[in-house]
Amino acid sequence: MYEPHPALTAPENPDTVIWRYLSLAKFLDMLERQALRFTQLDSLRDPFEGIPAEVNLEAERRANEAIRAILAEAARTSGSPIRDWQHEPSAVSNRRITYINCWHMNDYESMAMWQAYSSEGLAIRSTFRRLADCFQGSSQWVGIGKVIYRDRRDATAAESMQNMLNPAMRKGMSYAHESELRAITLYVPEPYDPTEALPTGINIGPINLDVLIEGVYVSPGCAEWIKELTQKIMDKYKLKKPLESSDLDNRPDLT
Repeated sequence: MYEPHPALTAPENPDTVIWRYLSLAKFLDMLERQALRFTQLDSLRDPFEGIPAEVNLEAERRANEAIRAILAEAARTSGSPIRDWQHEPSAVSNRRITYINCWHMNDYESMAMWQAYSSEGLAIRSTFRRLADCFQGSSQWVGIGKVIYRDRRDATAAESMQNMLNPAMRKGMSYAHESELRAITLYVPEPYDPTEALPTGINIGPINLDVLIEGVYVSPGCAEWIKELTQKIMDKYKLKKPLESSDLDNRPDLT
């Protein structure tokens, strides 16, 4: 279920409009499973997802070097063999167990988002309130917050490292146009073996799609048969929500 978290900044207005751009196949999978797909940070295209600011990485490097020096000195004074102590950056393990579901905050459709994520697909229109409320039937913890965009090389913009979720809610300035609202969760199987690969995606449900979805839009310029097929799919799963053509298909009246 959704719960607020101190590391996550929710929109001030609970009725903030959000969009999820997705393919028809992913939309069908969501309806079939009655669940939302969360993607592992470690599997995303952006290699800096979940990576702390450089000043924080450097602080962790120095701490690790200090521990190695202490162990080496202890081995020298005791005459024991030097312990080969290795410790991967915390971001490596955190990225493995952190999963996200991404939405775009905007009162209107975004051509940039259509082109990047769903050029021949669909967009779900919802709100922050609806997204939070749809998880009430799920036992899995989910947090929701706005992504904060910053230059990770700028020490003055570095995030606090008091909570592991902070780096997961930061992205580079090159992605600021995405205006992202991010649902986030942690997945740690029992028993947990850090040497074994975790799934690149998990489904969280059941969710209430009637609560989540305000409307469904087909992509700009999509063929009429795609819209008809989408309507048939929605009818099959008894999703009684409006199916709209994209506002970007409108043309000016020049008569």
